[in-house]
Amino acid sequence: MRCVTIILPRKNGVLLLSEPFPGSLEKLLRPAKPRALVEALRRLQAGFTVAQDRRQGGYLRHAPAVAAYGAFYGLRTATKVHRLLNELQPRPRTVLDLGAGTMGAALGALVTCSSIDQVHAIDRSRQALNWGSERLRAHAPNLKIKTFAGDLLHRKTRFPTVDLVLAANVLDEFRHSRDRQRLFRAMLNAVSPGGLLLLVEPGTRRASQKLIEIREAVKSDLSILGPCTGAARCPYAEHPKDGWCFSEWEPQEPRWYGRLRESAGIRRQRLTWSWLALAPEACRPPRGARVISGSMAVGRYLCAPEGRILSSSASDSWQRGTLLSDWDQGAME
Repeated sequence: MRCVTIILPRKNGVLLLSEPFPGSLEKLLRPAKPRALVEALRRLQAGFTVAQDRRQGGYLRHAPAVAAYGAFYGLRTATKVHRLLNELQPRPRTVLDLGAGTMGAALGALVTCSSIDQVHAIDRSRQALNWGSERLRAHAPNLKIKTFAGDLLHRKTRFPTVDLVLAANVLDEFRHSRDRQRLFRAMLNAVSPGGLLLLVEPGTRRASQKLIEIREAVKSDLSILGPCTGAARCPYAEHPKDGWCFSEWEPQEPRWYGRLRESAGIRRQRLTWSWLALAPEACRPPRGARVISGSMAVGRYLCAPEGRILSSSASDSWQRGTLLSDWDQGAME
């Protein structure tokens, strides 16, 4: 195992461990009366914490549940997409949000990419789509929005061709690999030339491993734009027992958000997610190395073009998923 010395650039000499949620997103999703959503949020959280095969669908059928989901979970989803697109820097005009729910992913994209002028969204819940559409229009009144209420795998469901396809917390909900493969192929077919497919899933071992399987299966045919930095084989595909690939971020909660969470009996949690960005055309992977482990006595593991390496001078301020774009391949100890 090689060791490297890496210096992470600092802004004004300071590395912040946490930041607020993006102000524009927080303002758009802040409920007028947070206390009115407590009971609905408590019920949603109780449903999400049971085993996946015991969960009951249709939890976004009623207005209180939709509002609670959009404000609490929607802000988290929107923030994840916002942070990822800030790194990827695409310039899409058209977006497709699959399994959109309250359209948190689309909102995160809209706030990040000023080039967007049309959003398509598909979800089983018409109520959730309507709620999300209202928030999108509040941010961009002239935005064209087209929604479709239906199942993603139904034979009558058609995906339009767009510049950016978003799927947040979607693939992990399909237990059968054949369904995931079918949906993934449909997603790829919806990406226009020069476009991007962004998959965002929970930061769990299971969800990450599903994305790693996809990455390994398509790496010879598609461009991998993240989180990978050019390694021929994913380090966690080669060593699955060593861990899994996910990003983390510790947000500073706005007061209303923290009070809503506490009142619903939800403990404070970091944002964690696994992700995969794919392009059908040839593109260069991001430069640098990505942090893929927590802090250890000997340093931290990084994913670099040559595979997994150990940084013996890692900073405690680095969080999993941080891209060290100024990483110097020649800076060896």
